Amino acid sequence: MGNMQFSLIKKQFVVFVSIVLCSLVLVLASFLYTQQQLDEEKSIKTRMRSLRVNIANIAHDKVLIKDYQLSYESLTSKGFFDREKRLAWIEQLQMTADRLGLPNLRYQINLQTEIKQGELPMPSSVTLFKSQLNFQTRLLHEGDLLSLIGDLQNHNSGLLVVDHCKLSRNTGRDNHSRKSQNDTYHFHSECDVSWYTLGKRTAPGLPRRDGA
Repeated sequence: MGNMQFSLIKKQFVVFVSIVLCSLVLVLASFLYTQQQLDEEKSIKTRMRSLRVNIANIAHDKVLIKDYQLSYESLTSKGFFDREKRLAWIEQLQMTADRLGLPNLRYQINLQTEIKQGELPMPSSVTLFKSQLNFQTRLLHEGDLLSLIGDLQNHNSGLLVVDHCKLSRNTGRDNHSRKSQNDTYHFHSECDVSWYTLGKRTAPGLPRRDGA
């Protein structure tokens, strides 16, 4: 009788242990599966964040490229990447002087010089050149000075910067001019302007020219 009861209990115990083990296996498998799904979800979210960052960077780079392209095209149209064109500058000065009636225009273009590193903020791979023009002239009107500089600015032969300009009323007398002509010029101007270009250094410029 006792053996029969033990046999029944043993069978029930074995079944119970088997059920417990199966339950543990199922719980462990469920936990591992859930953890795997969480890891995959985390990985997907990480990739999505990375993709969003990449898309934002691409959009930002696209805007930068567009902005820099417009700046590059503007500088190219101004002749910033060309050789200096001092002959064209001289022709423009003479044409403007004839148009405005400035027979006393005197000018000098110095030799082109290379800007040394540290003088201006620029990359080390960039070679920047500077050509400086000094001109003096009598003026009929103050606006003639703006016209003179404007013609040089619109000539598209480099990036023009006005370094210094002085405008004063004409109180003296030019010995090379007639009195009637001298009285019509009310102002005298003296300016220093610089052209900046990128490229190879050109040959030395032309000598000084003084207009009568």
